[in-house]
Amino acid sequence: MATGFFDKYNKVLCIYFGLGILTLPFLNSLWYGDLPLLAILHLPVLIPAKFIRRQMTLMALKLKIKPLFSFSPAWRFFGPYALLIVLLIPLAISALGFIKNRKNTKYSNKYFYLLLLLSIIYFLCFIFEFCNSSGLTLY
Repeated sequence: MATGFFDKYNKVLCIYFGLGILTLPFLNSLWYGDLPLLAILHLPVLIPAKFIRRQMTLMALKLKIKPLFSFSPAWRFFGPYALLIVLLIPLAISALGFIKNRKNTKYSNKYFYLLLLLSIIYFLCFIFEFCNSSGLTLY
């Protein structure tokens, strides 16, 4: 993988997380029938996160983890962790490029650091906005 790939990858992820952060406060404002249109942008994160969340919840119920005896507390408990796992996957790929090209003077580290900052903000905004709210729930 060339240096240019990681630069482009980081730029695309920075744009994605930036748009995600900007659209989170307005998700409940633009609807087409029963579909919140701005939520479509968040589907690449939500679909794998819900899958991981479901698998973690079912595993906790199989293992009979003491405070998580029923589905609902386990479902609420594993939400932030599943979202974190999904966000760490692209960051790990970006970190691989950062480590591989850290001595290369053509490789720009600013997009890697911006990506770290944007992904942390995205995670925190998403958790505080939707995991414990009674309004629109995407996750």
